[in-house]
Amino acid sequence: MKKLDAFKKDILDAYEKGELKATSPPKARLAKFKAAATATFLKEKRINIRLSAPDLMDIQA
Repeated sequence: MKKLDAFKKDILDAYEKGELKATSPPKARLAKFKAAATATFLKEKRINIRLSAPDLMDIQA
């Protein structure tokens, strides 16, 4: 595991001690998230790109 800075270590320690509790977002915020997700998937995204063979090999690596 990577070394954690002080802030992240404090959060991890609090979580492990059970001091943090999960909460649900308000219904209005959930509706906003759902609308954004739906709009994202409804968009048709097409793109054409021409690449040279060496550039394609670099991307695939």
